[in-house]
Amino acid sequence: MNPNSTNEPRPQKLRDQLKLLAADAILTAAERVFIEEGLHAAKMEHIAARAGVAVGTLYNHFGDRAALLTALINRRRDALLERIDSALHELKGRPFPEQLEGFFRTWFRFLEEHGSFVAAIHDAEDLETINKAKRAGREPAEQRIKELIRRGVQMKALRPEMAEELPLMISGLLRIVSMRSDVLARKGQPVSETMTDFVLRGAGA
Repeated sequence: MNPNSTNEPRPQKLRDQLKLLAADAILTAAERVFIEEGLHAAKMEHIAARAGVAVGTLYNHFGDRAALLTALINRRRDALLERIDSALHELKGRPFPEQLEGFFRTWFRFLEEHGSFVAAIHDAEDLETINKAKRAGREPAEQRIKELIRRGVQMKALRPEMAEELPLMISGLLRIVSMRSDVLARKGQPVSETMTDFVLRGAGA
């Protein structure tokens, strides 16, 4: 047996890590270029230059602009869902208003980082690539909202008869507010608190 055999997988592992780092750099650069140039007009060579990689390297990771855009949407969606899952786990057992506000706060803090890209996606309804990605992300997001509403009903903080309609209402409100950068940037009461008050006043037990 080769005495160094235990170290043989390391080069492959290192290559995999480098690929992930390169993909992350490309996606970060792509987000900025899509925002600056538009989803239709963004050029792959500009994204490669912003990421500091060759154009050929960019195409090795993502076959075309549609594949890159889809990967970026999926990556940002997954990151948001991970944050929501973490928040819901940490807040479990807390008074429901705290859980509800924590959910909204997590959502809008994410938008503080990626709001311009999210707005660009909402504005580009004519791109089937985007529509497919949005449809794929809608169900997992609504599942988290349904879990939150289930907790509210169980804790007698929300009226049971509202449980079926509330997830759809909250989803719609989040989409609308997410497109309004002026609302998100407004000083005064945080938008997460405003949304919490709105839900509890309308559907509170």
